[in-house]
Amino acid sequence: MRSTLIAAAAAFCLTAGIAPAAHAGTLVREDAPRDVVRLRLSGGGEPQIERAPRKFDPDIRRVAIDHRDRFLLVRVKYAGLDRRVWRGENVSVRTSGGRELMAMAFVIEEGRWQGFTALEDVDLEDTPECRGLKHHFDYGANVGTWSIPRRCLGNPRWVRVGVSASRGAPRGPVYLDDAFQKGFDFDVPIQSLSRRVWKG
Repeated sequence: MRSTLIAAAAAFCLTAGIAPAAHAGTLVREDAPRDVVRLRLSGGGEPQIERAPRKFDPDIRRVAIDHRDRFLLVRVKYAGLDRRVWRGENVSVRTSGGRELMAMAFVIEEGRWQGFTALEDVDLEDTPECRGLKHHFDYGANVGTWSIPRRCLGNPRWVRVGVSASRGAPRGPVYLDDAFQKGFDFDVPIQSLSRRVWKG
């Protein structure tokens, strides 16, 4: 899963306290402000990570998870979203059935600011078809919103969810944030995940 995000970050460079649930099925997470990190890729070496607290994009401020009967809804609030850059948003999902999946949204072409989405089965290293998978960036409200059909996740009883974001520019650095940890740690083998969110 980390390799997917590292690859996306490399492509950018080369090509261009959990709040208590209000009710069953929901969780809201406030992320630490100003915890964006910058990734620099040196020629053949290890990625260089350094703090970038002045970057408002892609600084995640809040994640709201709503596990409904038919859909898993994830809303990501940012300090800001910049149309002038390329970006990625990743939602990792670990299910009660033991599956690990990642929903990915990438904006890689100027003018097509909604980009494209995909759902990857991490264990099978496959991208299964998921009709009804939706994602939307609201650049005015600085929000990214996911709607993932539960059938694509195997209709789980509960899920654990992780959220990370990246943004970059041609021949420039990539900036990263993880909603469930302060900053971003490539030594962690999987995105930091929420507690279990049971179907409401």
